[in-house]
Amino acid sequence: MPSVRIGGESFQLRTNTSSATVVTDGVHKTIYTIPDKNVEVIQSVSIVKDKYEIKYTITNTGSDKNSIGFQFHLDTMLGNDDSAPFIVDGSKVTKQTVYSGDDIPIGFTVYNQDTGTLSNADFQAGGIIKGEGIIENPSQLAIGNYSLVDDWDFNSNTGAVGDSGYSLWWDQREINSGGSFTINTFYGQSVPPTIQDPTKSSGDGPFDLLLQVGANTNKQFRVQLSDARAINLGIDQLNVLSNTEANQALARIDKAIQLVSTERTKYGAYQNALEHINNNVTNYKVNLTASESRIRDLDMPKEITKLTNNQVILQSAQAMLAQANQSSQSILEFLK
Repeated sequence: MPSVRIGGESFQLRTNTSSATVVTDGVHKTIYTIPDKNVEVIQSVSIVKDKYEIKYTITNTGSDKNSIGFQFHLDTMLGNDDSAPFIVDGSKVTKQTVYSGDDIPIGFTVYNQDTGTLSNADFQAGGIIKGEGIIENPSQLAIGNYSLVDDWDFNSNTGAVGDSGYSLWWDQREINSGGSFTINTFYGQSVPPTIQDPTKSSGDGPFDLLLQVGANTNKQFRVQLSDARAINLGIDQLNVLSNTEANQALARIDKAIQLVSTERTKYGAYQNALEHINNNVTNYKVNLTASESRIRDLDMPKEITKLTNNQVILQSAQAMLAQANQSSQSILEFLK
């Protein structure tokens, strides 16, 4: 279970709930207060694509500076598999392992052994630890026995994983009175490998634009909109009251700038693609108009030929009628 470390002493959140979970706009929020330590922890859980985003904001509510760290701890039992194995960087983790600093992977996968092996298993879950969407990278990741990895002083030299679980740690830092820091992580069941991932292809959602870019029904272009609000970028609760907090704020701002730059690159690619599509549609229109003109031009000679033919038949009929009338007059003159 998640815990907060204050001045070298650890406190589990579940035993310090001060406000029941409230759901607002799809976000499940729970407040925890550590008695006599003047620390408040706000847990926010929301769905992002195929994962849960679990976010914690830790605030020093006291009048004095406090040394605070945080640990996220989770049991990775999947269905009936209490020993669901981990996959890190494409390889199965067979022994309890601790990753620190740059060795911490971007993410991991766990799978139910009764539904397949490794990445071919139908029942999988995964976590995102670093990279896009992460506010602050953890200082340490531990994979191992669920009942052991919750120890802040966990030692990985304890054999096989067994009942699987993992923990993430964010080191203690000095937080001034009224100051806070925010961390987050992602975890959730993955889309089975036999099913097309809806987050990569056909999922219509409120954050997508589906544009019709051609004459046929399937000529469509999807633009995925990005949530660049301060709260999503992790810069909604910055604090510069101390040198440490100012450095942390600068680091979070730098990460937000990187995320926005990445999204701008994506929209630049969208713009280039749409300009290319526009050029193709314009050429299609020109070619279609030219083809229609050619078809119309080809029909004119046919109509002229039909008109000429009808005129020749009419003139021939008139000439034959005139000749017949003249013959009748000649016979009458002869009989006189």
